[in-house]
Amino acid sequence: MWDPLLRTLWPPFVAAREGLLNFPGAENVYWLFDEFLRRAALLFLSEARPISIEIPVTNRPEGT
Repeated sequence: MWDPLLRTLWPPFVAAREGLLNFPGAENVYWLFDEFLRRAALLFLSEARPISIEIPVTNRPEGT
């Protein structure tokens, strides 16, 4: 699934990013689009369940 999808969509994605570099406000548009892609990937990979990452502190020496 991913190979044909990336082969099809990656060139237009790169072309749009390179073609709009001089567009006023392009940085905000790029950030919004990248954030949308990031959140969509996280939603897909987490199977729409919340992701909880807990950092253990039991082995941490006190005072550091």
